[in-house]
Amino acid sequence: MTTIVKEPVPSYKELADLLKDGLTPEAQEKIMELRQTVLAIQEENFRLRERIRQLESDTAPVREVIYDKGVYWTLERGVRQGPFCPACQDRAGKLVRLHYCHTGTPGIYWVCKACQQSW
Repeated sequence: MTTIVKEPVPSYKELADLLKDGLTPEAQEKIMELRQTVLAIQEENFRLRERIRQLESDTAPVREVIYDKGVYWTLERGVRQGPFCPACQDRAGKLVRLHYCHTGTPGIYWVCKACQQSW
C-alpha cells in the first residue's frame, strides 16, 4: 500500500532566516526535518516505481511469436494460435491470420486476405 508523504517541507525563506544567525539548534532541526522529508519522498518514489513496474508486467500480453514451417504462430499462455502471414509480420509487424485455401496448386494452402500472398 502506498503512503503519500504529507509532511510539511520547510521553506527556503524559513531556512535562510534561521541560518542568518548561524547554524542554530532551530536551523539544525529544520535541516533534519528537510532531510527526513526528502528521504520519505525518495522511499515513496521507489515504492511507486516498483508498483508501476509490477502493474506493467501484470498487464503485458502473454504472447510469444514463433516462426515455423514458413509462417508465424503465436503461443498465448501455452496455446498455439495461427498461422499468421509472414509478409505482413515482416513488413509491418502485423499479425494477419492466414486463411486455409486449397487451390489445387501443390504447396499452396494458406492465403493472406490483406496482402494476397499465399503459402
